[in-house]
Amino acid sequence: MIVVTGGAGFIGSNLLAGLEAMGAQALVVCDRLGGDDKWRNIAKRDVATIIAPEKLIAFLSDTSAPIEAVFHMGAISATTETDTDLILENNFHFPVELWAWCAANGVRLIYASSAATYGNGSGGFDDDSTEAAIARLRPLNAYGWSKNLFDLAVARTLAAGGPVPPQWAGLKFFNVYGPNEYHKEGQISVALKNWREIEAGGPAILFRSHHPDYPDGGQLRDFIWVEDVVDVMLWLFSRPEVSGLFNVGTGKARSFMDLAGAVCRAAGRANDIAYVDTPLNIRRNYQYFTEARTARLRKAGYTAKFTELEKGVARYVREFLATDDPDTIIFRLTRGTLVNKSPSFGNPRVLTFTQHDLPIPLPEMGSFRARGDDNRELTLPQLWRVGHDPKTAPELRNASLADFHFRLVEAMTMFLLPMLAVALGVPPKRSTSALGVFLSIVMIVTYHKINEYAQDFGSLGRVNPFFALWGPFALFSALVGWMYHVVAHVPGGQPIGALEKWFGKAAKGFMRLLPGRKKASA
Repeated sequence: MIVVTGGAGFIGSNLLAGLEAMGAQALVVCDRLGGDDKWRNIAKRDVATIIAPEKLIAFLSDTSAPIEAVFHMGAISATTETDTDLILENNFHFPVELWAWCAANGVRLIYASSAATYGNGSGGFDDDSTEAAIARLRPLNAYGWSKNLFDLAVARTLAAGGPVPPQWAGLKFFNVYGPNEYHKEGQISVALKNWREIEAGGPAILFRSHHPDYPDGGQLRDFIWVEDVVDVMLWLFSRPEVSGLFNVGTGKARSFMDLAGAVCRAAGRANDIAYVDTPLNIRRNYQYFTEARTARLRKAGYTAKFTELEKGVARYVREFLATDDPDTIIFRLTRGTLVNKSPSFGNPRVLTFTQHDLPIPLPEMGSFRARGDDNRELTLPQLWRVGHDPKTAPELRNASLADFHFRLVEAMTMFLLPMLAVALGVPPKRSTSALGVFLSIVMIVTYHKINEYAQDFGSLGRVNPFFALWGPFALFSALVGWMYHVVAHVPGGQPIGALEKWFGKAAKGFMRLLPGRKKASA
């Protein structure tokens, strides 16, 4: 079982999709869905159950199912929220309680921190996890302060040698953008905000700069595509030995002008950007520059490249925002002409367009079997790992090992066929090669069926899969080797004739054993 708090939210729902794609099962969502369309974020996910946050600890304590990890993505993320008590309850007290439970029960915890902890960036953007370094940070709002408060609590627990989950990772997300954020209202990314403005026929609107060092639209942020964020979390999940506090950003600051321009181009529009004054209620706490330092994440072993801003925005617009359904892609034509000719038309009908969209529905994912639903979908290394994983159910381990050995013996049999062909290609006296062809078909089909039965017995655990498959292979190899030796090295050797004699003697011996048959005298 894997628990994702905030699983119906922006990053949480994308994480669920990533976990599902990698074959994870028994996914539990902890979230409040409310009265809006937030539920749509998880409507296509295979969710085991949905738990309200206030019931999560009781659920974790009462469940008998083993819990592999908790991804804590839930929080009050609105930087404009003024109810500090509410923020503290959700962003500090709750994760403290969750940390204690994970530490006491040996469950891994990966949680969301925030780049908002860095404040105006005057102290840099180093994801130093020491108590002193975290204590020096000065967030600009209650949200950032609450996240930093929990990071500090973790640092103090580590320094004091307190209880710690077997793996823990705090992730300082920078400016994340991508699908499933429509429910966030005023907290949506600027990419989505600009897209809506362009679709409404207006310009992309950005805040003016009120800082002498930055021109209008020149404010710099570290924008990161949400799939990159998910990839980092899945990478951590696959490496339980890695713990720590990590920045999750591209390490490359880009301007809001770059972002708005990318949205315009992805929408098939020329750059059309307008500026408005930054609202007074956020002007004082506005971040003009953020840029993740990614050295600690890279040192921990993460090597994947982050998506360039233009590429990420183009995917966001064309694959998600330009269609009402993410399962529909848009084939977009720009600046062209459509001509409709017909014998009934006096003149061709001509349509000149600046943009023409052709929606193309994608097949339902349910039409395909997810990779891993059957052992046939797994590679040999994956079968070996599953078959030797002590956490896997014995039935699945046996089935995986049986399939592993079945594939190997079937492949190894191919190396025996040339010797078998030579042996069966020499007919016995007063016979033709047709007998050899017939016998080869009988032998190969029979051996294949024996392998299939052996695989079934191995899967059921009645026989060790190794002996079930390699035992018949050893006997078949010995038979083929003997036949080849007879025809290749024995003068006048005829393996088919020898087989006939063997089978004749075996048949006579069997007939003598039947009831009512009198044994021949010696």
